Amino acid sequence: MKRFLAIALLVCAGLQAVETGNFSDLLELVDNDCLVVCDIDNTLIRPAQYLGSTNWSWSYVKNLEGKGLSREDALAEMNGQMKPILLCSKTVLVDSSIPRVISDLQLRGTCVMGYTS
Repeated sequence: MKRFLAIALLVCAGLQAVETGNFSDLLELVDNDCLVVCDIDNTLIRPAQYLGSTNWSWSYVKNLEGKGLSREDALAEMNGQMKPILLCSKTVLVDSSIPRVISDLQLRGTCVMGYTS
């Protein structure tokens, strides 16, 4: 099942994290007094292939840990392998409704932004 994480910052009410199975649910959850902040990787876009995906990454890390590497060393190795893969990988939308939902939110006056780490 697809899972999305979006964070809606309500101007007067504080911070609210929302996890939903459909990106379009945001249309009902936020209004123009909100700031919608979406993680880009695996929330808005993902690699088009398995190689370089989140599932591949964690499988690779677990495999390295099984060979005796520490979690820290396995993550460092995976990150080193991941960067060149992602630089030449095509990406696809996680959900085809994302452009429409973002556009609709912006037309209503809701601020929408993306972030990545």
